[in-house]
This record gives sequence, C-alpha cells and structure tokens, in this order.
Amino acid sequence: MATKRRASFNDENDQSKLVEEISYQIDPKKLKKFENNAAQSTVKEEPTQLLQESSENKVDDTIATLTSLGESDFSVNYEIKRSYFLSDEKKILKVGRSSQCSLKINNLLISSVHLEISMDTKTSTDVLYVKCIGRNGTKINGENTNNLEKYRLYNGDELLLGEKVKLKVNYTKKNKSIHDYYILQEELGNGHYAVVKRGIHKLTKKKAAIKEFYKQSIDDLYKFDKECDILVGLKHDNIVKLYDTFIEPIPREPGFFRTFLVMEYANGGELFNRIVKKGKLSIDESKNIFRQLLSGVKYLHLNHIIHRDIKPENVLLEIKYKDSSKPISEQVQLGPWDDKELDVTVKLADFGLAKFIGGTQQSQINNHVATKTMCGSPGYVSPEILQNLEYTEKTDMWSLGVVLYILLCGFPPFSDQLGPPSMKQQIIEAKYAFYSPYWDNIPDVALDLISNLLQLDTKKRYSVMDAVNHPWFNDIIPQSQYHKIISRITPSQHQDSYLSQQKNKLFR
Repeated sequence: MATKRRASFNDENDQSKLVEEISYQIDPKKLKKFENNAAQSTVKEEPTQLLQESSENKVDDTIATLTSLGESDFSVNYEIKRSYFLSDEKKILKVGRSSQCSLKINNLLISSVHLEISMDTKTSTDVLYVKCIGRNGTKINGENTNNLEKYRLYNGDELLLGEKVKLKVNYTKKNKSIHDYYILQEELGNGHYAVVKRGIHKLTKKKAAIKEFYKQSIDDLYKFDKECDILVGLKHDNIVKLYDTFIEPIPREPGFFRTFLVMEYANGGELFNRIVKKGKLSIDESKNIFRQLLSGVKYLHLNHIIHRDIKPENVLLEIKYKDSSKPISEQVQLGPWDDKELDVTVKLADFGLAKFIGGTQQSQINNHVATKTMCGSPGYVSPEILQNLEYTEKTDMWSLGVVLYILLCGFPPFSDQLGPPSMKQQIIEAKYAFYSPYWDNIPDVALDLISNLLQLDTKKRYSVMDAVNHPWFNDIIPQSQYHKIISRITPSQHQDSYLSQQKNKLFR
C-alpha cells in the first residue's frame, strides 16, 4: 500500500521549487498512525478557532513532542512550542550537534545542524515541516529523504538521524470531529470524488461549504491531502478560501476514513446555474465576470498551479444584495448586475485536479513548464490533453476560452450535435464557429479574444497576461475602433435546430 508525501507549497527558502510527489510504502505502524490520529484537524481560518478559544481550558502552547526511541544512549522528550514560531514567521527550530541548536544531540554521527523544523504561520499554527540536511542522512518511516526537500510531519512519524538516533513525532492536539464544530445541512452539489454540503458553525453561525470526500482508504487520502495542500497556500479574492480540514476514521471499518474540507460559502451558487437561468449573460456582465476569473487564474499561474478543470460548474458567485432597509441613494451598484444586486464576486473552486508545476517564476513565464496527465471535463478540455501530449498552464487558457464563448451566447463551441466530426475531433482540430444570428450583436473584439484563447498552437495561444491586456477590457477606447473583422457562420439546418434548443438547455 502506498501514499504520497509532498514538499511544502510555502517554502520560504525555495518557494519556486516544487517536488510534487515522493512515494513511500506504508507499514503497519503508518496505518496505525492514521487510525489513531486521523481526526486531527488543521485550523486554517477563523471559524473553528473561535470555538477553541471559547473553551474553558486554555490552549496548550505545545504543538508536538519529539521523543527518543530505540537503544541509543540519547534520551529526550522535547516539546515544540507554538510561541517559538509565532515570534518570527521565518524562525526555524534546529536539531543537531551544535550548541546553537534548540535540540542538541551529542553524537558524532549527527551533523552540526541535522534537521530544520518550521511551521507555516501564514496558513496554519498546527502543522510542522522538516528539512533533513544532515550529511549522514535522515529517514522518515524507513524511507530516505532528500536534503533539498521540505517534508510535512504527521503524527506518529519516526525520524532516523544517522544510524542510531531515532525520534518520534507526537502532536498534542486531541482528536476532533467535524460534528463538534459544524451542523451539516443540505447538499449543494456532488461529483466523482465528493459531495458538497452547506454547513453552519455551531458557535459563530457562519455558513461554510463542506466538501465531504466519499469513503477513502489510506491510498485515497492522497487526493484529499493534495487538494488541501494546494488550497491552504492560496489567498486571493477570486479563489475560494479553505477554513479547516478533518480526517476521521470510520467506526468498525479499519483503514477507511471520512475526510472533509471546510471552505468559504458562496451564496450565489454556481456560474453554471446563472447562465442556465438567463440563457446567456450580457456583454458587460460577461466581461466583468471573465475579468475576475482571469484575475484568479493569473494568481494561480504565477504560483505555478494549473487548475485543469475550469468550467462554469467550478466557478462560484458571492452576491452582495441591496438592503431594503437602507435608502437607495446610499447603495451604489458596483457592476452590470441584476436590479437587486450591488456586486458579484467570482470564486474559482474545486481544486481536486489542480497541479503544481515546477520552475522559477521567470522560467515559468518564459518556458511554460510542461506536465502530462489526462484530466479535465469533456467540452472544456484542451486539444493537447485529449491527445495525451505534454501541456502547460496554457491548457487553462483553452478552458477559459470555452467558458467565455458560453457566457456570451449560452451554448458551447464544441458538441457532438454540431458535428460531424465528433466533439473530440472538433476540439483536436479547434473546429468551431461563431454562428449567426447568435453572435451578430457581439463585438468583434470579444470574438478576437475567444479566437486567441481557442488557439490550437499553444505557442500562439494567449497566456493569462495576454488575455488580461486584451483590448476588450480597455473601457477607454471605444470598441468600434477595433477593426479586426471576424466572420459569422450560418449554421446548417440541424445545427440551427440544436443551437436554438441549447440556448435554454445548457447541459453539465
């Protein structure tokens, strides 16, 4: 049985380097670790923290202990304190032979500084990471480590320093259940891996979207941990926030778990439902929503993340409504929204297929670091993914082109009903059209942006910065001054029949 251990997303010393996955075998001790401590939660945001602080017992400053194991002459039960790291967010706890180390080990086979333990104070005060830099090596649960990597420490991990010094990590947090903090309510949506429910925090009464993964084994925990690792490092107005995580063993089913992500709740639901309700969005509304979506994707790409599943179902809307108790003159509408709406904020969600990609920020921009994994949703997936070719962050730009096309006309650019050829072949050939009369009143400048996003040649396809700087978003220059003419195509009879029906029946 195998699982994955990842480097930290927020590595202060080498944030641009990502070692995504290093496999190691899980032995019975590892299985026992998950079963006994799976319900340990990582507090990310305010909701759960408030409940903790209301407890009669003051929160212990000790995060974890390092306890010596085995027959070595070295014996220790060292407490790692939260306050140590909070005094300086870049502070590192050093373990080694040097007298300057916080935990000194008098053993000639131990390096002056053998381990560097850190805590990401920007995202969590309860998760520790370790860099193993000793010359004589370090093993975690029997597996060799790389001194260039930063490993997350889990409860029960055993560290072997050199040949004889063995330390065990014991987190001090008590096991918690999501039901201690949240009331789970109706289902908001579901997918292949999880169901999303509305949740109410018991103390603050704050709403949350709780993503419950279907029953998972230890092998399956990789997907949950992967999405959590990505979300925990993201802080952007147009990306859904992660509040908390829970991993809970299932009673009488050893080795299986219930896993939960507690996320920001968006009261406007999916962008998909807004399109279905309206048939299509106005030009100005489409522009405003798409501009926000580009802002979120720009943030992802600058942080070396490909979303890989951008579609209207994965775009949530937070709506600020007008207050009937306040004078209309005091309520300023901040966009081309519906009459009852003051503002609409886009939230990109569902990072279950998201992927870190390597390289520094500059090399990422210049060289477009490639990956190769089949993923995505039919109709939105890029040609390179369909052909199992290497792809870069430009695959997200293709998906964005499909989304913008749908926003403006209400139906997708690729469909089996528009063939022949098949939808797959249409995508592979970038075979699509702007059909008349559905596109007659959409300005050429908007069609030009779509054409540059649905570009088959990835070298010519727009990057997120190209899209952000496109003339369509230039509200100062009149759109009529954009002279590039893009032809509209008259659909065939069977195509027109499909399109006229599809406008009010956009399918998932």
